[in-house]
Amino acid sequence: MTRRRIGWVVFALWGLIYISSILFLVDFGDEGRALARGLSRLSDFVAWQIGAGIVALVVWWFGGAFEKKTFGRWVFRMPALLVLSLVVFVAGAIVWANFQRPSPVEVSATPVPDTTQVVPPVSD
Repeated sequence: MTRRRIGWVVFALWGLIYISSILFLVDFGDEGRALARGLSRLSDFVAWQIGAGIVALVVWWFGGAFEKKTFGRWVFRMPALLVLSLVVFVAGAIVWANFQRPSPVEVSATPVPDTTQVVPPVSD
């Protein structure tokens, strides 16, 4: 097989891994409660995306078999560009969330009144 044909096979493999990462976000069962189930889905997504990212680098390399400025070369660049856009999006979301923190609240040093002492009622 030529480098181009192997590249198309690896490209299809990347597509399967990429789609699998999205499918694992769907609830396939009750494997925990709330937070544990959510973190499990997130870790599965990240693991599949890391795998897809590694395969995307291999696809990029196979894209070198095409002439410059051809459709095939651009198609073989798309997986790596998708991975890069996902990384930039996540990093941007983290930076944006850090800028959304409220500024610290100033606390005055006034003493708290002692409410443990019982004051006898005033009789008229």
